[in-house]
Formats: sequence, structure tokens, C-alpha cells
Amino acid sequence: MTATTIDNPLSQAFRFYDAPIGKKVVMAATGVILFGFVLGHMAGNLQFFLGREKFDAYAELLRHTPALLWGVRGVLLISVILHITASIQLTALKQKARPIGYQKKAAVDSSYASRTMMWSGPILAAFIVYHLLHLTLGAGGLPFEILATTFSKILEPQFVNLVFKFNGAASSVKMGEAAAAALGPIRNPVTQEPETVRVDHATGFIFQKAECLSADEMRVSVGELKFSWPKKAAFLSQVKYGN
Repeated sequence: MTATTIDNPLSQAFRFYDAPIGKKVVMAATGVILFGFVLGHMAGNLQFFLGREKFDAYAELLRHTPALLWGVRGVLLISVILHITASIQLTALKQKARPIGYQKKAAVDSSYASRTMMWSGPILAAFIVYHLLHLTLGAGGLPFEILATTFSKILEPQFVNLVFKFNGAASSVKMGEAAAAALGPIRNPVTQEPETVRVDHATGFIFQKAECLSADEMRVSVGELKFSWPKKAAFLSQVKYGN
């Protein structure tokens, strides 16, 4: 008597998922899908600032295209289920591989974001539930009216020129007359001579190395929103994205 193993694509996919690397790939792929939805969702909601007609037209497009709406919802639901399942299974494998924790643990290559991922996921899930209950199930009216309830005051949009000057510690940015920010050196409070202060934070989330500076100018002037807050702490760092 002989046994025959049927090696079809479905069984190969299940075998791949059984391995830890398969679960990590599923988490990464579903994470990309969810992040892509966030970007698309944000782009759609930013039409709120184009006015009532544009925003309500965007909402009506979704409501009158059920295939698109429910197709996206289905993909998102499957992605969320797979993402959470893989996360729980990977955590269980990690605990099973090392049931006794380290006596002393020091992060080497991990980032703050990766070390707190098990907390950021549930926090994000709780916000999504609140978001759906408030804007989808709880509030009434047209989409523009619903979103408008989350703002205490809406200012008119500003269309201005952006002027960037990249010059190290003397860099600045100006957005027409609406806002401006300019960097400068930290100065000795007695002699007023410039000081050089650097930060080296190996496990930093936003940056690992930076130069401490002063925000010589920091102001906003848009309608009723006006403030000026100069001479506060600023940091200058070169951030590289990618591998």
C-alpha cells in the first residue's frame, strides 16, 4: 500500500503559512493593504476642505458603487482577520521558544515602533471601532455635516507659496504670510555666543542623531488662529528612508 501526497497550490500555501516566515509575510502583506487603505481613505476625506459639494459627491460615489464599497470592505475584513491571527500565532511561538524571559534585555536592532507593536495594534483597533460608531452608525445627516461635527471651527483654506531654504542650522520655511519657521543656534544666556549641542540616541524613534537648535521664528497667522512661539527647542537631523 502506498500513500500519495497531493501537492496543489492550496496545500503549498498552507505549508508556507505554517512556517514562522509565512506568518510574517502574511502580516507584512496585510499591513501594506491596510496602510494603503488608510492613505486612500485620508485622500478621500481631505476632500472635505474642497467644500460641501465635493465631499458629498465623493460619499455619494461610494454609496452608489456597492461593488467597489463591499469589495473593499471584504478585502479589509479578510486582511484584518489574517493580520490579527498571524500576530497572535507569532507571539505564541515566541513565548513557546523562550518561556523564561531575559534577566537583562537590551534592544540591539529593534526600533521603538517594533517593540510596541503589540500595543499599537489594539489601540488602533479601539480607535477604528470608535470611528465607525461615530461617523458611520451614530451620527446622522449628510457626510459633510457629520464630519463637520468633529470640528469646533472651520477656517477657510489658504493657498500660498511654500519657500524652503535648506542651510543646515540656518534652515527656514515660509508659507506665504500664513506660517513661518526658522532655525538658529542655541546661545549662551550670558554671553549670547552660539553653543553646539548634539544628541546621540541609539534607540530613538524619530531620529538617532541630531543637533539641538533654537526655533528663532515659529508663528502662524491664519484668520482667527494667530500665535508666535519663538526661541523654543528644535532639532536638526538627517533622516534616511529605505534599506
